[in-house]
Amino acid sequence: MRAPMESEPGTDRARRAQEPALWPAVVAGLMAAVLVHVLMAPTSGVDTDPPVCWSYAGFEVPCDSNPWLPVALAAGVVVGIGVRAALRWKRS
Repeated sequence: MRAPMESEPGTDRARRAQEPALWPAVVAGLMAAVLVHVLMAPTSGVDTDPPVCWSYAGFEVPCDSNPWLPVALAAGVVVGIGVRAALRWKRS
């Protein structure tokens, strides 16, 4: 039995050549995470009762900084997976 050559369609190199690049999904995921950060992260506030905080974009957000980080990470992951799936679907 002979070993498969690199040019044959069943080899790992041929499969990797058909895979779409990963960098568009990574860039889109990072951009989505930064956008959510800009929209949700509290940057300034007034210590009233209840406290009022504003984001980079200038609108009111919750003053506790905990919710924006998991939301930003989740948005980045979802967008990255979506872009990766769209690129794979486009190739087939």
